[in-house]
Amino acid sequence: MTILGLNTWLDVNMENTSTPAMEEGVKMAACFIAIVTGPCVNNDSPNDNPEDNAYFRREYCLMELRWARAAGKRCLF
Repeated sequence: MTILGLNTWLDVNMENTSTPAMEEGVKMAACFIAIVTGPCVNNDSPNDNPEDNAYFRREYCLMELRWARAAGKRCLF
C-alpha cells in the first residue's frame, strides 16, 4: 500500500498472516512504527477483557517489536 508516496505495510492487512510472513514484513521495513494503546474494547470480541487488548499485553505486538529491535530497525512509538 502506498500512502503519501511512501510504501507502507500493516500487519492486519496481509494476505498471508503467518508468523514467518509477519516477521519478514518487519525485517524488510525501513522503520517500525508502533501504535501503543492502553486497555481498549475489541469490537470483534467485545466480551474480551480490555486489559488484554493493550499493546504491551498482545503477544504478536511484542514479537514484532522484538524482531524490529533485533534487526536494528528504527522504532517509533
